[in-house]
Amino acid sequence: MLQKLVIVLFGVCCICNGYGQSDILLRKVTISFEDQSVREALSKLRKQERFFLVYADDEISDRVINEKFEDESLGTIVKKVWGKDNIKLKSAVSTVCIISLLKGYLKGQVQDDKGNTVPFALVAVKGSNLGAVTDESGYFEIAGILEGPQVLTISSIGYESKEQEIRIKPNTMNTVAVEMPTAVSALDEVVVEGLSVSKKIAQSPI
Repeated sequence: MLQKLVIVLFGVCCICNGYGQSDILLRKVTISFEDQSVREALSKLRKQERFFLVYADDEISDRVINEKFEDESLGTIVKKVWGKDNIKLKSAVSTVCIISLLKGYLKGQVQDDKGNTVPFALVAVKGSNLGAVTDESGYFEIAGILEGPQVLTISSIGYESKEQEIRIKPNTMNTVAVEMPTAVSALDEVVVEGLSVSKKIAQSPI
């Protein structure tokens, strides 16, 4: 009996690792949960839609679900019930696997297009609440970024805002170099200031 169970679990893992998203995650579902634990809610969803669900039991949170879903995709409901953003879903045929993503760290430096450091620039991970402000030397560090492809958004006064694609490797310090283009309006302001100062000097009495 134990041997059969191991073979079944091995087969399920192979299915989830071998395929990406299938139509089951796109299936439209209407369901409601009232004072149910995450485990109870997932069980109700699984029984209603008749699919197999694979996940690590020790990663389930102890929160209570009180929510109604109308005509939402099964994948969206699973993610919202699970309640954590560090997962990805893989599916094949009638099996859905909840796979926890690992996290990594990012450090880098922001410079302008002339190689000068950009202090106090805001560096954020798009689609999350993670971010940092560069120090006086333009350096920054961000922890807890989910593994895989991510997008940084960088902004600072006097520079054009920028987005930069990166790839985070888990459990390691990733590095990145960012170059900020100077905003055209900022260049115009510098020229105007220079003319204004020059004019004042010319009118000063000798």
